[in-house]
Amino acid sequence: MSENLTTLFSNEMKEALDSVLSMLLGKEMNVKPETAEEVTKDFLLNRLLNEKEVILAAANQNESGGKVYLLYPLAVGGLIANLMMGVEEGKEEISAEDLDALTEASNQVLSSFALGIKEKTSLSFSLGQASLAKLPLQEIYERIDGDEILFSSIETSLAPSPSPLYLVISSEVRERLLQPAEEAHPSAAPSPSAPSVSAPPSGAFRTTPPSLEGYPHVDSKIDMLMDIELPIVIRVGTTEMPLKNVLKIGLGSIIQLNKTVDDPIDLLVNGKLVARGEVVVVDSNFALRITEIVSREERIKFLGG
Repeated sequence: MSENLTTLFSNEMKEALDSVLSMLLGKEMNVKPETAEEVTKDFLLNRLLNEKEVILAAANQNESGGKVYLLYPLAVGGLIANLMMGVEEGKEEISAEDLDALTEASNQVLSSFALGIKEKTSLSFSLGQASLAKLPLQEIYERIDGDEILFSSIETSLAPSPSPLYLVISSEVRERLLQPAEEAHPSAAPSPSAPSVSAPPSGAFRTTPPSLEGYPHVDSKIDMLMDIELPIVIRVGTTEMPLKNVLKIGLGSIIQLNKTVDDPIDLLVNGKLVARGEVVVVDSNFALRITEIVSREERIKFLGG
């Protein structure tokens, strides 16, 4: 097993939990993961022996057909759900509303985790939506695919006492990331206008984001642009009005936009759409929680105007 790969999984999950939970819960996280290691499901069961039930979040890893799991002991899951609703205390009983809150948190954590893995490797890496269930240990054991897994215990600062949750990765996902890039994409042919890019050896990871490779006009000099400030606009909606109606606008006027209350809000950078999300409140300020990212290819094209 590549040491680079085990470190990568642990570090990217730490970054995902730090950033997402800090945003969702409104408090700084101090996440301390163990380095991921190859174990059997029996090892996992022994780590959870003191738990009668555990909340299992399972997401399909699309390219490998494997799965990535987050396991929350009830005390940790209940505390995260309560904090998301502004309650500073834990609980042992988990309601349907708690599972809904944890589903949202899990999907954001796993999405951030997948993006981090993709940026650090030369391989496509995407996760489906997570499904959550509160299950007894034996059923947890039966639902996790395969006998050999990659396992990491992750301690958080959610409570005064240690509050661990667990990351489990199936062997299919591990094998996927050990493939050289040309094996993972056998049908992919380089664009005639794109420079040739050699695949890294198994277990090696690029430090340059792969999304910038293969695009003409984008090279290492992009670093020179990184400190340029760009205007960011949150667009709730748009409409078109005749000039005569614009002149009639006054106090109390209502302008109907082209979006319903359930539609996502647009995030524009320098006038270009880069993401969508939903409006939330953070420390009495409006904020945008990102729920969808425009593809990296499109965002790179935006750099050219």
